[in-house]
Amino acid sequence: MGISCVTEPSDPNGLHSIRPLTYEEEILLKSSNEFSFELLRMLDRNAPKENILFSSLGVGNGIGMSLNILELRPKEELKSFLKISEVRDIEINKSYYELGRMLNYVDLDVRFENGNSIWINFQNEFSPQSSDQIMAYYDADVNYLNFGNPKNLKKINQWAENRTFGKIHQVVDTIIPADKSYIINLLYFDISKALPFEKVISGPVVFNTLDGDRFECAGLNLKEGVYNKYVHEDFVLIDIPLGKGQFNLTMMIPHKFDALNKMIENLNPGIVKEYIDQATESNEDLILPDFEINSEVRLKDLFPEFGLTGPLTVIEGYYPTHNLFISDFIHKSHFNIGKDLDGAQTELELTFKDPAYLVDKPFIFIVREKYTGAIVFTGKLAEPVNGSSE
Repeated sequence: MGISCVTEPSDPNGLHSIRPLTYEEEILLKSSNEFSFELLRMLDRNAPKENILFSSLGVGNGIGMSLNILELRPKEELKSFLKISEVRDIEINKSYYELGRMLNYVDLDVRFENGNSIWINFQNEFSPQSSDQIMAYYDADVNYLNFGNPKNLKKINQWAENRTFGKIHQVVDTIIPADKSYIINLLYFDISKALPFEKVISGPVVFNTLDGDRFECAGLNLKEGVYNKYVHEDFVLIDIPLGKGQFNLTMMIPHKFDALNKMIENLNPGIVKEYIDQATESNEDLILPDFEINSEVRLKDLFPEFGLTGPLTVIEGYYPTHNLFISDFIHKSHFNIGKDLDGAQTELELTFKDPAYLVDKPFIFIVREKYTGAIVFTGKLAEPVNGSSE
């Protein structure tokens, strides 16, 4: 089903019981995990030397919202691309709702925030029935806005800042007056309080870029912790449990600094699971760049790769005007590994007195939840810049 599962359900916080997944939820998670690597490849081909971050579950939330309003042709094409054609729309709504609840409450040591919204040019009107479904199942805000007034841009960005506790300040930098509507998903994930190491020492490290350049950046020496490690002939896999152990941060670091793009072309959930299963326990120190990524994915340019043969037109009768469509999906995500870490010791230079593995090259990473197997985040760190790559 997913990348990795535990055999027995557990509820470390006692807030929301983990339960067996439904058939529809399993289909959605399998699709989401496969899509995470497909989307990574699409984005990497378009920006081979840039940082990448997204959540396929977050993008799925946006697509799930759209299925409530789309005409049959674009709806069937989207569902076919995601391999979820057999799942009824109402079951997709219910599955995203229940999976969201489970992931939000499975481990409170990991801060996980999801925000959804639809913004509609005020000249059009949304169906009350569709609005109710989208608000109920996706906790989404449905907003009407004059796209011709540039001052309204601030309202969208203020919404984003409020939904992510100030971590995401800007979703869009311009609104096109001719656009009809936007679907926006935000995902904020903070693991700075969930790393399983007794000591964290901050200091500069030297990082090698995809071009072979070397530069100094902020780093973290993670000491006195236990994680899993697998050494392949082409890369090293590091699998770090987070919080109470329900989430894992998995990094794959090629031995050669310029081998990352080739690695991305060959990955899928099954292969990554095989690598994770071969990892064994390690307690050597880890030294990695301290990074924070804010990333935006606008999916409109990728629609042809989704197999869409035309615009995402909305069902007739849902609005008083004709030729209405979804202009763009906007997915914005934030991932933080150590920028907000409290109590980190500071040294002028990170030392290597004890055995340590140094992550000094570009790498890919995923965050996965163990019971559901959900890949919550997928990312590529090509270059940490002053601890932030926004």
